[in-house]
Amino acid sequence: MTSIAKVSVRLSREGVVDCAGANLAPDASKLVMVCGPFRAESATKIEENVARLREAGAAVYARGWMPIVGVLAANASFAGRAPIDASEYDELVMPFCLRVATLCDGAYVIGESAGVEAEIARFRMLDKPVARDLDQLGAIWTSRSAASCEV
Repeated sequence: MTSIAKVSVRLSREGVVDCAGANLAPDASKLVMVCGPFRAESATKIEENVARLREAGAAVYARGWMPIVGVLAANASFAGRAPIDASEYDELVMPFCLRVATLCDGAYVIGESAGVEAEIARFRMLDKPVARDLDQLGAIWTSRSAASCEV
């Protein structure tokens, strides 16, 4: 018989306040958007991009942060529609990703594309950290925390 753990979560405007029963790292309340290319010239290349995005999400999670891959979440959200073509991508997926960026604490960038550049611009406009290396992202948060604690 499988046992399902009970988890109680208290939320506030600042995020997770308490998550009793869950096995989360101290920084699990950090939501990190993985930004990387999705569209490509072939289905095989798209599959490779999706694999890289998922691997990056797993690396973010391994650091104790919560990952969200904007383009994959958008595609899942619009799954009831016909396959998203290039024109719909700009109309549906990018606005979705840019809105999700406003909810995230930082961005982990794993590649380059016009969409990635738009996401980076949004994070910078919001004064949120953007890094191409997870150590760098952690260091940014650590230095910001230390600076906010200085008297």
